[in-house]
Amino acid sequence: MLVSNFVLGFVDYYHFDTGWTSAYELQVTNLADVEINFDVEWRITSHYFGGANPKTSVTTHLAAMLNGSWYRDSRGYYSHDTMLINANESYKFHIGPWIYEGRDWSPYVDGYAVLRVPVVRSSESPYGLIPQSKTAIPVLLSAIRTERWIKRNPPPPDLVTTSQSAFPLASGKAFNEITPETQPYQHPIRVREYIDEVKRGTISPARGSLGLPEEDRVQAALDLLNQMTNDQSDLDALNRMLEASGSVVRVVGSHSQPPRDTHTQQRPD
Repeated sequence: MLVSNFVLGFVDYYHFDTGWTSAYELQVTNLADVEINFDVEWRITSHYFGGANPKTSVTTHLAAMLNGSWYRDSRGYYSHDTMLINANESYKFHIGPWIYEGRDWSPYVDGYAVLRVPVVRSSESPYGLIPQSKTAIPVLLSAIRTERWIKRNPPPPDLVTTSQSAFPLASGKAFNEITPETQPYQHPIRVREYIDEVKRGTISPARGSLGLPEEDRVQAALDLLNQMTNDQSDLDALNRMLEASGSVVRVVGSHSQPPRDTHTQQRPD
């Protein structure tokens, strides 16, 4: 479910007399009778990295500013946080710059948070992915913006002040019920953008199949293919890459018709 927007920013106090950060917290209270694994997806809608190297990729800038692993799909940039929350307990998901970052730049990003109850791995053979519940999961939500100012004082310690305010929730209310996912959530990717990210070195081909244990490589390759967009230009680009590499594999989209067999079968006399 959509939770709320957020605004994140940072001004370095090592190069100015006063620094500033804006961070976001999402408090989730699990009102179900059982423990639930929650997933928060952070989506970035706009970004500015003043003072940073313009040749560095956006995913690298996001990781430097906000930590964690950041990826790109056909809808932009995103990251995930997951947490197992016990029944009738709360947890605060946090995203934001560190006030003592110590870098001469002024980054700002806007985005929004999505809360899900994802599928989990079954504890029984064949260990497939299954929903966590057959009914909606009741939760209490609170979205908080935390702003901090730091002023350098000679001599130390520095003066740090903090203020908090509430972000409006998308649902307009604190109590919500989340329908559990019944299958893995996919992030459609565009092949050309993925290859560009690999060339920059901002992501590793291990997201597909390389660098993984041998028994996991086939599943990883299938996961990567399942996340592709159904755009014919992307499919054509991937098939040209496969052909150039000498592979006999070709990919056909759901809107395409597989080539027909032109051979005729003759009956024996």
